[in-house]
Amino acid sequence: LKEESSMKQTYKEYLEESTNIVKSNERKSKLVLVLTVLGIWALSLIAFLLVHKGVDNYGYGLAVTWAVLPITFFAASYIIGKRDWFGKLKWLAAPIFSVMYSLSGYATSVTVDNMAIKSVVWPDFAKLPIGLVISFAGIVVGIIIKNKQNKSS
Repeated sequence: LKEESSMKQTYKEYLEESTNIVKSNERKSKLVLVLTVLGIWALSLIAFLLVHKGVDNYGYGLAVTWAVLPITFFAASYIIGKRDWFGKLKWLAAPIFSVMYSLSGYATSVTVDNMAIKSVVWPDFAKLPIGLVISFAGIVVGIIIKNKQNKSS
C-alpha cells in the first residue's frame, strides 16, 4: 500500500496530464482533417491527370467539381465550425477552400487543354464565390448545431 500511495499522482497533476492528452488529440484531429482534405483534393487531380485519355473528361470533371470537392469542403468546414477549431481563424478556411475549389478545374481539364493547344488559359476564378458559399455554409451550420447542442445540455 505504501508503494501504491507514493505512485499516485495528485489530482492537479492528473488534470494537467489529462488536459495535455486532450490538446494533443485535438491537434492530431486537426492534422488528420487538413491532410484528408488535401489528400482528397490532390487525389482527385492526380487521378484525372493519370487517366484522362481514356475517360470521359467531362463526366469526371462534373463529378469532382459538383460532388466530391463541394462535399469535402462543406464537411471539413462543418467540422471546423462545430468544434470551433482555430478560433477566429476558422473563417480563413472559406477563402482557402474557395481557392482550392477554383484551382481544381484548372489543374485538370484546363491543363490538358493548355497542353493540347499550346496556350495558356487562366483558372476559372468565377468558382471562387461558389467555394466561399460552400465553405461558409459548412462553418455556419457547424456553429449553429454546436450552439443548439450546448443549449439543450
